Amino acid sequence: PAPPPGGGGACRMGTWGTKEWNWGYAQGAAHDAAFALRDKLRSQAQREEWLKAMVSSDAAVPWVEVELCLALKWQKAAREGRIGDFGGVYDGLVAARYEGAEEAFSSDLLEALPSLCGDVDALRASFE
Repeated sequence: PAPPPGGGGACRMGTWGTKEWNWGYAQGAAHDAAFALRDKLRSQAQREEWLKAMVSSDAAVPWVEVELCLALKWQKAAREGRIGDFGGVYDGLVAARYEGAEEAFSSDLLEALPSLCGDVDALRASFE
């Protein structure tokens, strides 16, 4: 299959919560995957194409890249004291609570969304 938009191939991913993944440190699979994702999304045009691909087709952007992208944003927001209701979702992701449990991740994410965008049902309807 063709690589996702934005250049480069798919980010090599590890497993959350493992020693190899080593989230939050300068060595490990998480650091390598974050570097690859940042390189892939370097420009605004690359980020726009990645987002369009993400919402247009389930296969265009691997879910593990979406998780990593969210985790990087939440990590930065936590450091800046502005993570809000997403702190629990971020903590669950880092603790590998969602490995093999994508529905639980989606459910927790939807539960946290109102703090960011208000009416989740209206938001969901706008994408249908």
